[in-house]
Amino acid sequence: MALLGGHRTVRAADEPAVRVLADFEGRSVAVTLSDVLGIARRDCSIDLAALPARSKRSLRLVIGATSDDTTVDYTLSFRVGTRFDRIDRLAMWCWLDAGRVELTFILRDQHGRMVQTRTLAHHAEPRWVRLSFAASAAQLKPLQRLAAEPLDAAALKQIPAAAPPLEVVGFRIRTFGRGQHIVFLDDFEVEHHIPRTQLVHGEFLIDEPTHMYDPGRTVRARLSLENLSRRRDLDLNVDMSWRHLDGREIKSTRALVNLPSSGANYRARQSVDFDLRFDEPGLYQLVAQVSAARWNAPASFETLVAVTPSNRGLPRGRASFFAVRSNLLREPFADQMLEIDAARRMGVQLLAIDVPWRSLESRPGEFDFGALDPVVSKIAELDIAAQLTLVDPPPWVATQAAGAAERQGQVFEALARRYGPKLQFLQPVADIGNLQEVDGYRHRLATLRAAPQIVPSPLRLIEDADRIAETLSKPNHAAVSIATDSSSSAASHAFSALARQSGIAWSGTRWFHAEPPMSGSGTITDAVAVLRLYVEAARAGVTSVVWHDLRDDGNDADYDLRHMRGIIRRDFSPKTPVLGFSTAIGMLHGLIYTGEVTPPVDGFDAAVFLAGNRQVIVLLPQPNHTHPAVVAPIQAAPGTMSAFDFERRPLESLESDGPLLLRAASGPMFITLDTERARTEPSIWLARPWVRAPDVVYCDRKTSFTVELDAPMKLPRSAYLQLVLPDGAPLRSSFSVKRLKASAGQTITQTIELTRIGNEPLEPLELMLRVALDRKPLSLPIRVQSSGRSESSKK
Repeated sequence: MALLGGHRTVRAADEPAVRVLADFEGRSVAVTLSDVLGIARRDCSIDLAALPARSKRSLRLVIGATSDDTTVDYTLSFRVGTRFDRIDRLAMWCWLDAGRVELTFILRDQHGRMVQTRTLAHHAEPRWVRLSFAASAAQLKPLQRLAAEPLDAAALKQIPAAAPPLEVVGFRIRTFGRGQHIVFLDDFEVEHHIPRTQLVHGEFLIDEPTHMYDPGRTVRARLSLENLSRRRDLDLNVDMSWRHLDGREIKSTRALVNLPSSGANYRARQSVDFDLRFDEPGLYQLVAQVSAARWNAPASFETLVAVTPSNRGLPRGRASFFAVRSNLLREPFADQMLEIDAARRMGVQLLAIDVPWRSLESRPGEFDFGALDPVVSKIAELDIAAQLTLVDPPPWVATQAAGAAERQGQVFEALARRYGPKLQFLQPVADIGNLQEVDGYRHRLATLRAAPQIVPSPLRLIEDADRIAETLSKPNHAAVSIATDSSSSAASHAFSALARQSGIAWSGTRWFHAEPPMSGSGTITDAVAVLRLYVEAARAGVTSVVWHDLRDDGNDADYDLRHMRGIIRRDFSPKTPVLGFSTAIGMLHGLIYTGEVTPPVDGFDAAVFLAGNRQVIVLLPQPNHTHPAVVAPIQAAPGTMSAFDFERRPLESLESDGPLLLRAASGPMFITLDTERARTEPSIWLARPWVRAPDVVYCDRKTSFTVELDAPMKLPRSAYLQLVLPDGAPLRSSFSVKRLKASAGQTITQTIELTRIGNEPLEPLELMLRVALDRKPLSLPIRVQSSGRSESSKK
């Protein structure tokens, strides 16, 4: 099962509901040990096990108490949000093998303050017992930290009450008496009041957990509906539709669903299937509108899938250029494996994993690799380079103390010995990772076989520009890492500006880029931005670009937008940058930037990449420029030439009697050449097209554009130029048809004026430009649309 989503109350709550936060059979929540008092961490264990009394897997906590009074804190990390505007009660099912324990829920309020419910005592009984905790904001108290001095009554009165919305983040268990205590827990529940439209919860279950499909595959989707009420039956109308991102509907269906009320041991659920085959690449949205009698608005649920050619089969080789960063160790185990699968499916070459130092080494010299072992093994198994980045030092490490670097060096040595060739890179904590300390870490690992490389902590591109320029300007400079956190376009501009200003080369540099948070699915512009950034980095010789982050840390943008930095959402719905990553890797994998296309192509940034017998020209439309309708590739070596648009769909050449022309795509495009033998110099470039016209013409009231033609031969008497308007088009053209007369190499210029007819908004339409040289007329569509500017703004 998957956990239920968060909600926000938009009006007075009027219906009681019970929502199950965690059913451990589904493993969609991660449970980790966060703090202990009275024992060592190694005396505690967490796993899933089944009891005959429950007949399903539940959470099993084993606490080996070596003192009479032991307290253990556990952190819960859910796949989806657990924030509530109002909580009446919290509950859990519990089974205890022997003795007595006390349990407490831990919550976080909207200001980040940690609070707790009152404590409940539980004695061993030969059955499952449901424990219920009052949890309204007024009944919650500040969390008493372990090993901290307890607050007195006067101090407690000075602390403000918990401010909703509240988020369930963990629980505390206190044991009494020495010995082994085994506690089974299951079905964490929240009792709360909500509007009627929120009594039903819906979740889309997709047959491909990564939500990524090859073109031509059928997406098999199922909407799982659950009645959260324990007293009201629901008769529901369900309208589901597949849509393009711009809202255009592809297919729809309707279903009637009857859900009886749920019970303490029964959750009323029913599913609706909705499959569709997708042949065209892109990002697609699946939306469900659920309504019932006397509801003032429908409940809405949605998810997304990406349709794009897979890069799963691409070998990494020695490259680690395309990289992403992930905080996956805080996730449920199933989600950790899914994130790695998603990265492999996109073709990611390097995966940088945040590793909390305090969890890895809770006490000096005591390492716990249990959470890290399966992650590193899975990454190595899928042929992805692994980088471990230390974060969150334990409290006994003072980051500014003289011995901190030595302690971190010991951690690096332990990791290198543990994982050997499975581990390619290590990165220190930001405060203990300057260039001088990096040399010490490298020296420490130098004697180890297959020692990982040390990646220095990044310098900020803007704030530390002088230090970066000084370091990279030195001969045989040490590797440097840089960091940016602005938009892709701003980061690329600052990056290239520093390079031009300082005259430095970025060879050996690793670039950590954190794109601003994106709460929605994004637009195609966000996808193109990924490609632009990687082309800019390759042009400068950067060794690797690490994109932050692979997956969102949260799913509530109203709470903290910073949690939405991922290119994949919490439910693994992809955002549009996934398309940019897949395309950039699929087209440029293993290639090296060799230069710009000369002469330059009007309206495009054009770069050439090659390696072995493969060569690729990347054409990126320049913003605010008129783009040509056609490009003219030239091939100078035997081989197969092809062209692709941004979605990697093949582009066909235009049929005519003149030299080869390709219809320019509206976005980025790629021209590839697979030569018969390996070459070290480009064998493909772009010539000046023999016919030149704009791809798009903007027309508000009146406009004009020019068509130029360089006669590739002496034109016969049958040659002509023609412009055809679609029937009923609200346009008048100054030009219709003209016979052409020219010698070989002579240029013909024709200016065409377009005038709007009427005052209705101009919907985008296509004119057809026909150029006949001899027997094969060339048909070239030209798009006409409004500029989007009002008449008053133009005046």
